[in-house]
Amino acid sequence: MYYDQVRAAIQGLTREDLLRLKAAARSLDKHRYEDLYQEAIAKTLSGERRWRTEVSFSWHLHGCMASIAWNWRKKPDENLLLESQLVENTSEAGVFARLEAATADPERQLSSKTQVELIVEACRGDEVVLALIEGGQLGKSGAEIRKELNLSDKGFKAAAQRLRRTAKKIIRARHQYA
Repeated sequence: MYYDQVRAAIQGLTREDLLRLKAAARSLDKHRYEDLYQEAIAKTLSGERRWRTEVSFSWHLHGCMASIAWNWRKKPDENLLLESQLVENTSEAGVFARLEAATADPERQLSSKTQVELIVEACRGDEVVLALIEGGQLGKSGAEIRKELNLSDKGFKAAAQRLRRTAKKIIRARHQYA
């Protein structure tokens, strides 16, 4: 029954509600705002974050996102830099390259795996993008992938842009139907 109420509330969110929630998520965590929104929905659906129906659903999600963002900031293993945020050949890159990745919870791992599968399926016709995904999954740096594929810097950046656009499109579609 609770699950059905939450699903109905998700479906009842208006375009304006979604835009407000996206803006709130972005203000709470500008790098992981899409994950933040998705995490709030997932935790509400699972019952880990209970929605009290006397509170509007969008306000509940806003509170969840604020709490989750706060927890992410408190945890050092969640406050990692993306490899793309580091300049190659700097001393910081070496430090981060030696650190072990934190293990995500099973729910997040499953969600990530599903998203990657959808992205790979959507990129089936683009062999360069598929090679980028495979190289990334193997932990290779952008420079290593570019060298292996014999790509110019411009060609590599174009393929990475195609991958980002496809990933954003798929993630937005999943959020829209969540």
